[in-house]
Amino acid sequence: MLTSSFHTKYATANDRNAAQRSQTPAFVLPRECMQPGRWVRNISRNPAYVYYPNRHFDHTGDAQHLFRPSEGQPYRESLLWWWEPRYGSCILPTLDSFHACKRLRLSGIERVMFVGDSVSFMQAGSFHFITGGANTSAPRISVAAPTKAKFKPRLLCNRHRLNLELYYIRNDYLTLHRELDRCGSEAPGNIAVGSPQLGCSWDHGVKCRCHAWLPHYLNDSRRTLLVLNMGAHFHGFEPYRQAFEALVVALQTERIGRSRGDVVVFRTTPAGHAECDHFTKPVESEFDLAPIIGSVYENFGWQNFALFNEYAKYALAMATKNSVKNRGNAAQSAPMHILDVVPITSLRPDGHRDCLHYWLPGVVDWWNVLLFKGLRHRIP
Repeated sequence: MLTSSFHTKYATANDRNAAQRSQTPAFVLPRECMQPGRWVRNISRNPAYVYYPNRHFDHTGDAQHLFRPSEGQPYRESLLWWWEPRYGSCILPTLDSFHACKRLRLSGIERVMFVGDSVSFMQAGSFHFITGGANTSAPRISVAAPTKAKFKPRLLCNRHRLNLELYYIRNDYLTLHRELDRCGSEAPGNIAVGSPQLGCSWDHGVKCRCHAWLPHYLNDSRRTLLVLNMGAHFHGFEPYRQAFEALVVALQTERIGRSRGDVVVFRTTPAGHAECDHFTKPVESEFDLAPIIGSVYENFGWQNFALFNEYAKYALAMATKNSVKNRGNAAQSAPMHILDVVPITSLRPDGHRDCLHYWLPGVVDWWNVLLFKGLRHRIP
């Protein structure tokens, strides 16, 4: 009788624990970690990340390879600054490849995908190098060729007995077409492809800018960390709104039946910095950048990014709220989680490769620090 009672209580406790775990989201990034903070120079400790991207990696590591250290300047200046969130309750991890891979293993992630424009490529490269890929002789991160349904991924964490696959797929507008053998042609609403508002087509006849990504994500059952972004190539709010709403609907409907351990993250889009060549260190406030904000921002549409980002946050909050009403589980109802990198990036006009992209290693590594901060342990 006692044995039966014990087993009943034990089973009940297990059911309760399982229920609690099912309510735990796979990604939780505290709001205070995405609030404004400051960059602090501290030469007494090593930079957060130092790696040497191989020369095949789109030249993003050229600044690192060309730098010549000296006694007074052992590292590139842009690497000597550490991000300190305003709120002390947000403690960001410093990750070497071992601890980065450990976090991926504990979260149950088996595959990592970055989908977006060339800035997403930059973040994918940083992710690869942080997880120990800097010394590999493998070719650059693969971009899905329009004539091929499959393409080779990069392997992560193989030195730590954890063979993850990393994919990067170029799609500037996150179009939802499924044909793997052509450049994407679906445009939000009635916006014509190739118009000034949306140019999802061949880039000078050489590179497709909108490869199909949704089939690659859906047709593989492995638990996936999917990092999405769009915004830099939109030049109006209405096309962006339509594209984002279509993306949310697609993720809510298409992901039914996929692993509940998937982590789908939408990264915000930070604006570039005009006259970036004139800066050698971070600024203390965005007000320090006010004198140079003008025609350059308008030419590239950077003034729209803040509105795009705020709408993305609002739309995801509303989608999650509506899903909770229907499904009753806040942890599993969010179609995507927000990774807001704007506060970290807005104060860094230095360290740029051009005035939108950064050199690696550099500021983008801190985007992935936030990403790793949000990963939680495996959901059974």
